[in-house]
Amino acid sequence: MVTLGADPELFMVNRGTDELIPSCGLLGGRKGAPVPIPGLDEPGFGMQEDNVMLEFNIPPATSWVTATDNVSKAMQYIEANVMAPLGAKMSDKCWAELTQEQTYMPQARVVGCSVDNDAHNEGRYMPRMTARRMGDMRYAGGHVHLGYESAVPKHVAALMMDLFVGLWSIGRDDQGPRRSLYGNAGRYRETEYGIEYRPLSNFWITKEARDCGYTSHVFAKAEECGHLLESDPRKVRDVFLGTNWGMVAQVMRTQDVSRAATMRSMVRNDWQIGV
Repeated sequence: MVTLGADPELFMVNRGTDELIPSCGLLGGRKGAPVPIPGLDEPGFGMQEDNVMLEFNIPPATSWVTATDNVSKAMQYIEANVMAPLGAKMSDKCWAELTQEQTYMPQARVVGCSVDNDAHNEGRYMPRMTARRMGDMRYAGGHVHLGYESAVPKHVAALMMDLFVGLWSIGRDDQGPRRSLYGNAGRYRETEYGIEYRPLSNFWITKEARDCGYTSHVFAKAEECGHLLESDPRKVRDVFLGTNWGMVAQVMRTQDVSRAATMRSMVRNDWQIGV
């Protein structure tokens, strides 16, 4: 059974000045122990302080419609009950530069909790990110959790997500400096139920993104990918063997909109899969 989830991060900024408002000490909750979102009784809705960002979690859903609704419910609560009282809004950027004072906050130096895998290198571990490497910059992701029941290897599932979701995001997901650190193709983590796909920023969770269909598109394409993994492993194998993955990685790294569209069209026409 295909399941869909997410654990997006966002920066809170002052509505008038756009100055960063660190989440430190404002929410409670931490990695592995989020605080429940009031009014959302289903287990799995939570929020936490992640570095200087606000992170929220949604429960696993079995359809893109429910997953989209879950993001909307969580964001509506956060916008009305967390950010509004602070005079804050969600930053329209997925990166933020800390002040010198903010870089000394203990939480600002806590970066990452697990090692990422590289789907374009057979799932091998990637170098762990550190606060020293990032300096005074921090980055917000919009990670998508895909659960599936299939013998398809997890690194291949992440590659397929590059085709279904990653290439589509090029031209829509302005990652700025995040792209070279966190937004590279095929970045994922292995989970007991499938994978956490990590290249996307948080561009698809904003109110504007929800209104124009970006949120639903991300989940719909992830669901489509999951169904392909479960229902037709042979076609997945053919796509895996017939795709120029180096080109996919280059297109995502360079954010080449035209070539991304061409590659999606080629995959759709050659392999008859819905990307």
